[in-house]
Amino acid sequence: MAVYTHLGAEDMAALLAPYHLGDLVSAKGIAEGVSNSNWLIETAQEPGKATRFILTMYEFRIEISDLPYFLGLLDHLAAKGCPVPRSIHDGAGNLYRVVATPRGERALALIEFLPGVSLHEPTPGQARAVGAALATLHGAAADYPATRANGMGLAEWQRLPHG
Repeated sequence: MAVYTHLGAEDMAALLAPYHLGDLVSAKGIAEGVSNSNWLIETAQEPGKATRFILTMYEFRIEISDLPYFLGLLDHLAAKGCPVPRSIHDGAGNLYRVVATPRGERALALIEFLPGVSLHEPTPGQARAVGAALATLHGAAADYPATRANGMGLAEWQRLPHG
């Protein structure tokens, strides 16, 4: 299960209020993932017109100072036409927010929802399509001006348990 911080509907609505996306319709925890709490969020600014987003609450293994890099990269790639979700900025223009939760202060970010399914056994054609998309992403990221050290480089991989 990838929801580590459980929130009631009122708490979730309060977290989303600064984004000015309308009323919270639903919030469903997403089981996939390893170290963050993730929810599929639906909001509606008009009755019958729901919009979906992904809300991530960063729980483990993330330096908050790295969030501008990663969320900015999403926006950079989306602006270049890559099929990635844009970050949703709050009403003050922030890429992410730090909020108090029952588990302590946590950073959270909201991104667009992109429809699709997780594949556990891709076909060769699907694998080729992923490779082509990855090449496009690398090309589009080449002029991204921000930089950061690779937190999952060789030294980190060697430190992780292998079993």
